[in-house]
Amino acid sequence: MLGVPEIREALKTWDVGRVAGLIVENERALIEVLNVLESGDDALKIRALKVLTDATRGSNWKERKRVLQLGLGRIVDAVKSNDGRVSSRALELLAILLKNNPLTDRELTLVIEALLRKAPSKSPLVWSGIMDVIGSIKIPYVSRRTTSLLLRALGEGSDEEAAVASLILIRSGAIERDGWKLLVERVGDLLTSGSERLIDAGLNASVRLTKLPMVFPMDSVIKSVLPALKRLLSSCSDQFIKVKAIDAFDRLREMVIRYYRLHPREAQRVAEELMNLGLVEEAYLIFSSAGALPGRFSYGNRTAL
Repeated sequence: MLGVPEIREALKTWDVGRVAGLIVENERALIEVLNVLESGDDALKIRALKVLTDATRGSNWKERKRVLQLGLGRIVDAVKSNDGRVSSRALELLAILLKNNPLTDRELTLVIEALLRKAPSKSPLVWSGIMDVIGSIKIPYVSRRTTSLLLRALGEGSDEEAAVASLILIRSGAIERDGWKLLVERVGDLLTSGSERLIDAGLNASVRLTKLPMVFPMDSVIKSVLPALKRLLSSCSDQFIKVKAIDAFDRLREMVIRYYRLHPREAQRVAEELMNLGLVEEAYLIFSSAGALPGRFSYGNRTAL
C-alpha cells in the first residue's frame, strides 16, 4: 500500500485514479487522503478532493457513510476555505456523501455553519455547490439550537444567508409559528432581489412551501410571496424563470384556497384586513376560497391575483 509520501506524490502528479482505487479498498489509505485536507497546499487539497469524489460518486450509502464518519470535519473545513476552487470541490464531494445519509444534529450544525459562511461567495461554482448540498441533506431531527441558528441567519443574515437558511428550514419542516411570518417574508424578498441566483432560490423555496402541512396562517403568503411572484412575472424576460414562477404561483394559489376553505372564519377576517389595506384582488382570493364569492378566478395573464 502507498504510504503518506507516496500518496502525496501521486496526488502531485495527478495519478488520482490510482489513489482513488486504493481508498475504496483500504481504510488506511482513505485516512491518509483525508489527512491531506489539513495541509497548507491548496493544489494538493483540490486533488485529494477529486480523488474522494471519484471514489465515492458511484459507491453505495454505506461506503459514503464511512467517508463521512472519518472525514466530515475536514471536508467541512475545506468548504470554508478562502480558495473558491477548494470550496467548490469540497461542496461537490459533500453533496455526494450526504445522499441517503442522515446527519446527527451536531453534524448538521457543522454543515449549516459552513454553508452560511460561504453563502456570500461570488463564485457561481460555490453557490451551485451550496444548493446541491442543501438538496442532498436528509434531516430526521433538528434541535432547537440548530433551528435558532437558522432563524438568526434568516432574520439578521445577508440575502444569500437567508436563502440558505430558508431552504434548509423548509426542507427540515422545523418551522414554528413565531418563525413562519419571517420565513415567508424573506422568501418574498428573494423573489424581488433582482439577483438571478437568489430569485431561483426563492422560486425553489416557494414550491417547497406548498409541500409543508397547512398549519400556519396563509395571510403572509398572500401579502409577501404572491405579490412578489406577480412582480417577477411582469418584469422578467427569462422564459425559464417565468415557467418556474408560474408553477410556483399556481401551487401557492391552490394551497391558499385549500387552507381558507378549511378556515372560513379566518378567511373573513383576513379578507376584510386586505380590503382595508387596499389589496382588493388579494381579498377576492380569500373570499372566493371561503365560498363568499363565486369561485371563478382566472390567472390567465399572471399579472393579477
